[in-house]
Amino acid sequence: MLFVLEPTGIRMKSDLLSSTGLLLATAASLANVGFDVAAKRALRGNNFLRTTLKIRTLVAVLLSLVLAGLWFYKPTRSSVALFREGPLGLLHGAVLPVLLLSTVLVTVSILLYYRSLQIAPLSVVAPLFGLTPIFLLVTGFIVFRQVPSVRVTAGVLCILLGSLQAHWKPSMRSPLAAVGFFLREKGVRTMLGACLLLSITNLLDQGLVRRMDVLSYAWLYVVLCAVFTGVLVLVVRPGKSIVRPAQRWFVLASVVDASMLLLQFASLQYVDAVVTIAIKRSGMLLSVIAGSLLFGEKHGRQRLAAAFVVLMGVLVMYFNLKLWALCAVLSVAAVSSVVAILSAKPAEALHEPEFQATTLC
Repeated sequence: MLFVLEPTGIRMKSDLLSSTGLLLATAASLANVGFDVAAKRALRGNNFLRTTLKIRTLVAVLLSLVLAGLWFYKPTRSSVALFREGPLGLLHGAVLPVLLLSTVLVTVSILLYYRSLQIAPLSVVAPLFGLTPIFLLVTGFIVFRQVPSVRVTAGVLCILLGSLQAHWKPSMRSPLAAVGFFLREKGVRTMLGACLLLSITNLLDQGLVRRMDVLSYAWLYVVLCAVFTGVLVLVVRPGKSIVRPAQRWFVLASVVDASMLLLQFASLQYVDAVVTIAIKRSGMLLSVIAGSLLFGEKHGRQRLAAAFVVLMGVLVMYFNLKLWALCAVLSVAAVSSVVAILSAKPAEALHEPEFQATTLC
């Protein structure tokens, strides 16, 4: 999965809205769901670091092949900075240290995300990406002293509410009990770490993307991520997988990840970035459904309703909605919140299916 800059508080430009862009963004969202499923299959029972290295390396190879093909198409040579200036030409001045820092942090966030996919239900992991813009607001305030508006604050509250309601149980007598259980849930703390790191790298990415086009940056990003992951594998020297690796799943995850990357960048040529990100985040609903249908994860109704609350919060944060649209979104959030609470089962009835044994090192 590629992590890109997530805008907050950006007004959508109606002249950039097109059916082609919407179709590409929708395809990217579906590919993102497909990656979650394939990556979880590839990671199950296999060594975490070695499988991550395989996926990141194959993604880098696939994107390099795409760029090699574009190089033979003359009109793209002048529009891609990597072709005009070469890798060394792009890394002049302060670009190289910032790129290295950003890529190291992104690599760690990817490792945390993959680890979460390995040890936690998909229906738990997917909605947690909605917390990324909240961390982005915090880091934005610390660095730029940006104060969130009332609309953004309302979106934050919806995201937090949905995240907690996904883990709510009738026996919990206070919100603090829900927060405590939420933080103890498998995969939650590693995902929170990934979201925190992304909020930092998003700020670094702003300057990098301005200095080069997104395709050149994406190539440098995936190549350096593969290199850093390879170095980590050499240093840690992880053990072998417990079960025979499912080669088809890691190949599928890599192909889908590379496809999602290209579709997402292609959609940015037709629609505003805020539209692409909002559509991509809507895929969390399909990920929750996939977790229930493909992995036998229980209490999917509660998590699906909670994911709707998170998604409504994301929409409120990203779009300057008119009053009627804002009321409609908040109404959906309120109804979904009630459904999530009513769907919650007693603590003793909640048991996730057992995951196969996994190895970290």
